[in-house]
Amino acid sequence: MESNGGVDKSFVKALVLSSIAVATLWWTPLLFPFRLLTTTVHELSHAIAVMGTGGTVQGFGVDYHGGGLVQATGGWPIVVYSAGYLGSTLFGGTMLLIAKNAKGRRRALRFVGLATAVVLAFAGLMRAYRNGSLFDIVVFNDLWAFGIVALIVGALLLVASKAHDLIVAIVCYTIAVLSVLYAAFDLVNVFTSAISPLGGFNDARGLASATHVPAVIWAVLWCLVAAAIVWRFLRAALRPR
Repeated sequence: MESNGGVDKSFVKALVLSSIAVATLWWTPLLFPFRLLTTTVHELSHAIAVMGTGGTVQGFGVDYHGGGLVQATGGWPIVVYSAGYLGSTLFGGTMLLIAKNAKGRRRALRFVGLATAVVLAFAGLMRAYRNGSLFDIVVFNDLWAFGIVALIVGALLLVASKAHDLIVAIVCYTIAVLSVLYAAFDLVNVFTSAISPLGGFNDARGLASATHVPAVIWAVLWCLVAAAIVWRFLRAALRPR
């Protein structure tokens, strides 16, 4: 592993190349599956927070255009509403750190694929149990999105098992960079929406209605926490192994 002055040069090169690739291909179809995966991670973070704080997931929605929605009852509002952006940031930072290690990144892709499948299945079973119909197990708003995410899960497991290490590394870094950047852009949008009287509903406004604390306060707090999370992960990842 190359290092210079306590900095992992190989990691820096991989991070720069991944960032350039993501920025260049941002609006192209090539990154669409990854963008849909980041939306799924965001909504999964909400769903896990709901279930982890005693609530029930009634609906889990991801649509073909990359939007998402979790319908739930119960749970702790502060944890549930905060989980989306901060969960995506934590996920991206963790993937960034794990991507440095060849064995670790293969395990990480397997874990992401299996965890996504398990949580979606669990949320679907909870919804089916609540509504009394197994037909309600499909918890996506859009069956196209459901099919794409199912393909992503299969592709992650296949890449983790069979692909060359270079491909595994590229996938890991791409997921990590995209997750962090998506969380950052979403937080900026939430902040601008919170300070605008014309802004639509978002997590900050939802938490504001539940706590009577202004949405802009939550948006600023989430931005600060997300920045601290990214900084901590970057510091750890920049160190030579």
